[in-house]
Amino acid sequence: MRFRLCFLASILVFFVSVSCNVDRKDPATQVRINHICSQTSDYNLCQIILNKNLYTPIADFKILTQICLAQTTIYTSDTIIFIKTSERNEKDKTQRDLFQICDSGYGILLNQFSDASFAFGKGDYKSMLFDIEKSERFVNDCENVLGYKLTELHNKNTHTKVLIQMSNASGNLIGSELQ
Repeated sequence: MRFRLCFLASILVFFVSVSCNVDRKDPATQVRINHICSQTSDYNLCQIILNKNLYTPIADFKILTQICLAQTTIYTSDTIIFIKTSERNEKDKTQRDLFQICDSGYGILLNQFSDASFAFGKGDYKSMLFDIEKSERFVNDCENVLGYKLTELHNKNTHTKVLIQMSNASGNLIGSELQ
C-alpha cells in the first residue's frame, strides 16, 4: 500500500514538473511559434493551439510541425463526426446531400493528413508538404456548399483552415535558420 502511494506521488510530481517546464518555454521556441502563426489567418488561435499542446519547453520546427499535424488530424476527425451526426439528423434530402459533400471532402482531408503524418515520420518533408499544400480546398468546398448556413460548421471550417495553414507554415520551416 505504501509503495502504491509513493508510486502515485512520484507520477504526480513528474506530471506537475513537466507541465511547469512547458510553461517556461525558451524564447527561441516562442519566436518560432510567432513566425508560424504570422502565416495564418488567425494568429491568436494559432498561438493558443501551439502553446496549449506544447509538450517540451524547447521546440524546433519539427516538434511544432508534429503538433500541427496531430492537431489537424484530431480536429478533422471531430469535424467528420459532427458532419455525419448532422447529416443523420437532417430531414431535408437536399441538405443531406450537401452534408455528403462535406463528409467526402473532410474524409479526403483526413487521408491527406494521414499520408502527411506518415511522410513526416519517415523524414520525407517534401511529400509531407505535397499532401498538405492543396488540402485546404476540401474545406473550401464544404464551406461553399454549407459552411455559411450553419454557424457551428462555419466555425469548424475556419478552425480547420488555420490548422492546415499552421501545418504548412511549420513544415516549410523545418531546417530553416530560425531553428
